[in-house]
Amino acid sequence: MNPLDSYLGRLKATGLNSNAELHSYLEAITEENIEILIQELESSVSFGHFGLAAELSDRLLTDGVYLLDDTPGRRVRVELERVKRLCYCGYTKATIRAVERTLSALENTRTHIPEREFALWSYTALGYKAWVVESDEQLKGILLGCDAMIANISSADPLHTECLAFLHGIKGRYSCLCHRLEQTIQEFGHAISLVPGPRYVRSRLHLEVLYAEHLAALEQWGEALALAKRLIDYTLSLTIKTHLTLRTILLILRAPRDLIDPDELDLLRARAQLLVHAAGLSQSTRVSPLLAGAIGVMAANWGDSIYEYDIREGLERLLRALDWERMEVFVANFYRAKGYEVRELPKGSPAFDMIVQTRQEDGAFVCTAIQVKHWQSGSLTKSEIPGIEVFEQAQKYITEMELPQPQFLHWYCTSGIYHEALAKLKSHARHVFGVSCKVNEIGLQQFLTELLRNYSRLQTQSLLPPYL
Repeated sequence: MNPLDSYLGRLKATGLNSNAELHSYLEAITEENIEILIQELESSVSFGHFGLAAELSDRLLTDGVYLLDDTPGRRVRVELERVKRLCYCGYTKATIRAVERTLSALENTRTHIPEREFALWSYTALGYKAWVVESDEQLKGILLGCDAMIANISSADPLHTECLAFLHGIKGRYSCLCHRLEQTIQEFGHAISLVPGPRYVRSRLHLEVLYAEHLAALEQWGEALALAKRLIDYTLSLTIKTHLTLRTILLILRAPRDLIDPDELDLLRARAQLLVHAAGLSQSTRVSPLLAGAIGVMAANWGDSIYEYDIREGLERLLRALDWERMEVFVANFYRAKGYEVRELPKGSPAFDMIVQTRQEDGAFVCTAIQVKHWQSGSLTKSEIPGIEVFEQAQKYITEMELPQPQFLHWYCTSGIYHEALAKLKSHARHVFGVSCKVNEIGLQQFLTELLRNYSRLQTQSLLPPYL
């Protein structure tokens, strides 16, 4: 099985676990269903389904607020899930404010909350603050608070081991902020060793992602990438925490380019795109810091965006499905959509399919002659380039039709063109239209990039199907 197929299947599976009655529960939040909604909120945040989590949180804190206030523990649980969601989405200041709000709610209701829950929830809130503060002095104070809370959680408590593991992870972060590599490795290594086996698999995954990120922060890219790539493969067998896997992919894409196999890029981008949709954040790319940062990573390192990837694939499928005649029409309409004046030449016209022109700011016209070679396979060979006499016929035709002489020749070769063929084409163009005439070979991928750059304009003018 293609690993991407397996990945997509797993993502589909994670989307089917929500209670089928959620929509009716949200219509009328009651004492009978509020616990179900809170549990769904906790689950959706844990697995990174942030679109669902935001909707549940919003409704619980508006229509369900009176029921939350009747039971202080419920209110704290909902506030704590907001802390986690903001942290996972990459917010710093918003996470810190949410932590302070949660700690305040805990203090105000301390007498109504069991000591174990108070310690556990306080530790959790402080722990999430620890992962976003950048000051080692602030982090030192948070560590003291976490130590105090763990002291109130029994060593026999099922969650004590995980709390202790994350405490050592936070100590690893402290060492990282102090630029102490050996201590960072030691603390994270100890943290991960505390959560072995299938029982703690997701806590270990979380700690290993954090460890990889901190190794990268210390410029230990070799070790960070080795760990990150192992984690990516491992998550194929898990019910995915989408935000952690997305962070791991972005860590790999941030690495120096000479450390990444180019063949891995397409799969990584496709996985990232699927994860964005699984997280319910496909329309939040300018809102979530995690996703907004991803745009910058892709643009800086790869000249592309993971959020364009599915559109690009759809466009490629669309173009490959066109026959040569429809492809010529598509190219003509593409230039019209960009504001060019397009003169489509009669079928059988020598050398070119159309002449397009546009006016520059100085009022001068720029004229381009276009030929579309849209074949299903096989690059254009030297023998398939017309002889010079065909170009001379084309020039004569252009003159007789009182069309402007072209300054550019664009050959759309969607299956490629061999170097010798391109050299012959340029030689003929210079001989017939002058040395100033520039010849550009436009392959399929270059054309797709141009379509994406003009995407909104093309959609507005209905050149592209509405599903793209």
